[in-house]
Order: sequence, then structure tokens, then C-alpha cells
Amino acid sequence: MFHREVEELVGSFDEPVKLWTVGPKVQQFVSKLGHPVCNAVEMPDDAQRLDVALHLAHTMRTEFLEARVGAVYAVYTQFESAMRQRPIARRLLPVEPIESAQNGDAAHYIFEPPAPDLLGSLLPRAIDAAVYRMLLESAASEEGSRMVAMTAATDNADELIVNLSRELNRARQAHITTELLEVISGAEALASG
Repeated sequence: MFHREVEELVGSFDEPVKLWTVGPKVQQFVSKLGHPVCNAVEMPDDAQRLDVALHLAHTMRTEFLEARVGAVYAVYTQFESAMRQRPIARRLLPVEPIESAQNGDAAHYIFEPPAPDLLGSLLPRAIDAAVYRMLLESAASEEGSRMVAMTAATDNADELIVNLSRELNRARQAHITTELLEVISGAEALASG
């Protein structure tokens, strides 16, 4: 499902795309699509995740602000539960404006500091937080998938043990029955002979 989301997003653009990947599996998949990977980052562990998120967010913002890319999208796996993860494609830049609740009219606010200064400070932090959240969700999804896979493997192993134990018991019972029949036959032969 994740791969399909990436293919659909990349295929929706008429012009070449720049791709940043996190993790070796995504990098391998994207390279199979025939698109060059501009920046491949290893899947960060817990201690590195924030630093990697900040680096990625800064790189994406710089590419966008210097007009090297027209938009920045992210595809990640959203964690819903250990059993369910969902691929999400989300546009990070340019930021989509939120519709006003008042019949589509833009609400008027007074900002202190002025709105451009406030946005200049908050917008980078919002992008940083969004990228960090995506990395956290992806890590949680991966752990959930592993947990489900290990549970399934354990259940399969338990079922296999039960089935093999039954088969062993049947074989042992058949062997005992054969030995008993041989002993009884031998005893009858001695008694009649």
C-alpha cells in the first residue's frame, strides 16, 4: 500500500521530482521506479530521530524557499494501531490555508508581533514538528508490524507444535499397537504349539 501511494504521488507530476528517502527499503523501492534519490537517510534510532527530522525539515524548507522545488510532499505510514497502519501522502509546502468557519470569509486578527514575523518564526517549527511526527509514526508503524508478524509466527509455531505432537502420539500409539499384536501373536503361537 505504501508503495502504491508513492507511485501515485510521483506519477501525478508532469515534471521531474526530487526524492528524499528515509530507510533502505524505501530507497530501494524508489530507485526501482527510475527516479534519482537526492538524499537517502538511514532509518534513525530513537536518539537520532529528532536530529534527522530537523535536518530533513531544514533541507526541504531550503529547497522550497530557494525555488528549487515547487512543493514538498511527504509519504509516510500513519500508525493507527498495532494491527493497522495506513500510508499517507501529505503536502508540507506550500502550506494550505485553513478555511474560515465564517462562510469562507477570512477572519481578521490582530497579531503581536506582526503576522509576517510570527509566521516566519512559527512556520519552520510547524514543519519541523510535522516531519518529526511522521518519523515517529513510521517508527511506531514498523514496530507494530513487527509485533503482529512475531505474534503470527508464534501462533503458527504453537499450532505446528500441537500438530506435530498429535502426529507423534499417533505414530507412537501405532508402534505400541504393532508391538502388542506381535507379543500376543507370539504368545498364542507358543500356547498352541
